Amino acid sequence: MLGGNAWQGGGLYIFTLLIPLFLYSHFFLYAHGQKKIITIMALCFLAIFTIFPVVNFLNYFLPLPDFLADKPFPNIPIKSMASSHFSSSLLATSLFLLLFAYLCGRQPSFGKEKLHADFPTPSRSKEENNYAQRGFKTFTQGMLLASVILAIYILIQHFTGFDYKGKNFLLSSSKQFISTKNYRVIGFFGHPLSLASASLAILCFFWSLFCMSINSTRYSLPIFKQNKQYFFVISLIHMIGIILSGSRSSLCVAIFIILCSPLIFLQKRILMSGKTLVLSIAGTSGGLLLCLSVGIFARFKELEQLWQAGNLDRLKFWTVYTKMFLDRPFLGHGHAWIKYFSRDYYYIELGMKGIERKYNAHNLYLEVLANIGLIGAGIISLAFLCFLKQLKNLCQSKNQIFLFYAFSMALAGNLINGLTQNTYFDSNVLYIYIFFFWFMFWQQLTSQPIHNA
Repeated sequence: MLGGNAWQGGGLYIFTLLIPLFLYSHFFLYAHGQKKIITIMALCFLAIFTIFPVVNFLNYFLPLPDFLADKPFPNIPIKSMASSHFSSSLLATSLFLLLFAYLCGRQPSFGKEKLHADFPTPSRSKEENNYAQRGFKTFTQGMLLASVILAIYILIQHFTGFDYKGKNFLLSSSKQFISTKNYRVIGFFGHPLSLASASLAILCFFWSLFCMSINSTRYSLPIFKQNKQYFFVISLIHMIGIILSGSRSSLCVAIFIILCSPLIFLQKRILMSGKTLVLSIAGTSGGLLLCLSVGIFARFKELEQLWQAGNLDRLKFWTVYTKMFLDRPFLGHGHAWIKYFSRDYYYIELGMKGIERKYNAHNLYLEVLANIGLIGAGIISLAFLCFLKQLKNLCQSKNQIFLFYAFSMALAGNLINGLTQNTYFDSNVLYIYIFFFWFMFWQQLTSQPIHNA
């Protein structure tokens, strides 16, 4: 959240893998019952990642579509053929999970007696011994601090155009709102849509937690009472981030999630919770005022004008990728082949030679279908559903299942947003989800007292 790809990726590995592994490796001794779950999740991630390079190589042996048969054969780098459309962090997650599955049930080198001497047992105070509760508090406070830093930066960026990575430390004038001349913010990312999708994931996660914290009857956990206000503030900050990014689809999805989450998590208490109602009305009103002031409504008006003029770029992208899918519905064209060969020719074939931006689909589902076809899409869907099932099994205790619900809402947010964006193919966005996943993993691993093994 507070860095570009390299910093974000490096921080992900250090803070969600290496440091927790060093601190909590002794807990693997008592996780022998979770070995199968962890292994299956690893294989699900591996299947999702590897289906793209597999289809790349299969396409080498398949005949080209008729109109491409006479075109010069492409010289595609072997590195691209072996690459996936997903970030390599997904592959790293899979490999680490396999390692952790191997560690499950194994005796630490310092021995079980020394383990009990070195680490606290439930005979001490509950606060001292509850690793998971302390971890959740640290996680929430850390997310709050990072969100506040991001908020300060994007507010400066919105009004001044300052960008620490940009030429002359300024954003391009193309990122200005037409009506106000203030800037569409990118935060520490490379594009406003990356910030919007990342903020949408965080908003969905913490707004769900906030709604659950209101329903004390069903979700009566101490950590909710202690962190309720943090959930709300983090959600508010990332709603502001979405608005200032100028992303229309992310804003619509955010509003939808904000309205749906109370219905899902509060249920009958929704009318009884006056505080939640006041906060929701105040937040919605403030958001609408902010939308008016920054000029995002003018972007919706611009969308209407482009539609009427028949000059909406996304419709052109969708037309091209639909044609790609229909030409090869079962195995697709392969990610590398589309990037280095067929995409430009499809734009020309469909009479769009003059279009300046011959981009990818800007639709998660069309992108998948054009790249790996129905077979590949089916494999990803099955692996994704299997992963969710195993993650729910992993978070089966009352003290952890709420994280699964919040994570599911965060996933749903960018699955909906994927109708107009390639959300999960953006490494900045995927890092957020992998960060949440590893937090949930370590929470579950450390949630049971070590003497219960």
